[in-house]
Amino acid sequence: MQRMSSTLPLKKGYHSIVLLGLIDADYKFMWVKVGASGSCSDAQIWNQCDLREHIRDETIHIPPADPLPGDARDTPWFIIADDAFALRRWLMKPFSKRNMGHYERVFNYRQPRSRRVFGILANRFQCLFSTPKQ
Repeated sequence: MQRMSSTLPLKKGYHSIVLLGLIDADYKFMWVKVGASGSCSDAQIWNQCDLREHIRDETIHIPPADPLPGDARDTPWFIIADDAFALRRWLMKPFSKRNMGHYERVFNYRQPRSRRVFGILANRFQCLFSTPKQ
């Protein structure tokens, strides 16, 4: 889960609009929330979004746990997020920078790389990150 912001012109300067999205491993949007003010925090946006409610109420189709390639153990699904989100059993976020061991440092290095899909999409839709010419 990650946010992207874009700028839209106003009378005085620019304000950003946030896109909060859930994307699968095939770069497909599964859920999107667009339109929150850039001044809102990720936590504020998340706490007011439908996806959070559906996950909590179990009213959304969540894939069942399934073995990963080369493994016989079932692995549950996870949402990969940045450290702005509260930790949940179904959400992976970076470890705190305090008292990190080697494995935590490796995880913190690799975990954001899994969220690169937003960078790929942002590159594809560069118009979202520019201001209109006047």
